[in-house]
Amino acid sequence: MGPTVTIEDIERKIVQQHELKLGSKTTVVLLVLENGFEVTGVSACVSAENYVHEIGVRIAREAAIKKIWELEGYLLQAKIHERGQGVDSPKAVEFTVSQAEGAHSRL
Repeated sequence: MGPTVTIEDIERKIVQQHELKLGSKTTVVLLVLENGFEVTGVSACVSAENYVHEIGVRIAREAAIKKIWELEGYLLQAKIHERGQGVDSPKAVEFTVSQAEGAHSRL
């Protein structure tokens, strides 16, 4: 398997979660990462009568996680590029997300 970002990598980076109901049918989740970066996810239902906070939080959190996944994927690709390794080279296969963590301080 080549270099990849896993859900476990992402979960380890989340240090805080804040949840907020806005209006009568919208949920916002704010995830704070270990480097202080904040990512939001939003969910909403059509009718306030259908609002269930726990479902809103789950969906909004998933939306925030998707954003983090894209950011971490970019970071991993940038680190591979900096090392002059193509994504298919044998050396790139050994490269992991944990090795890319030092790049956060440069972003």
